[in-house]
Amino acid sequence: MVKQGKQEVESGYKPPLKAKVENLAAYDVIFVGTPIWWYTIASPVATFLAESDLAGKTIIPFCTHGGYGAGHSLEDIKKLAPKSRVLDELVLDGSKTYAQKEIYAWLSKVGFGE
Repeated sequence: MVKQGKQEVESGYKPPLKAKVENLAAYDVIFVGTPIWWYTIASPVATFLAESDLAGKTIIPFCTHGGYGAGHSLEDIKKLAPKSRVLDELVLDGSKTYAQKEIYAWLSKVGFGE
C-alpha cells in the first residue's frame, strides 16, 4: 500500500472516482479532509479537486499525518483549486490524541465557532 501510494503521488496519478458530489453548486464552503501521502494530499482527493468546479468556493482543508507534518499539501490544494479561497488547514498527527477544545479553536479560526 505504501509503495502504491508513493508511485501515485510521484506520477501525478489521479484515480477515477466512483461517485461525484451531488449538487456541488449548492455549497459555498467545502471541508476537504485527506491523509498525507508522501508530503501531499491523497491521490483521490487530488482527483476531486481537479475535476470539480470549485470557483468562488471556500475550501477548508484538514489532514492527518504519520509524523512528518502536512508537507506541501496546502500549496497543492491551492494549485488544484486556483479559483477558490483556501483557508488554513487543520493538521493532526495520527499518533496523538486531541481535545475537543483544540478542534473547536480551529473551527472558530476558520469561521465556524460557536
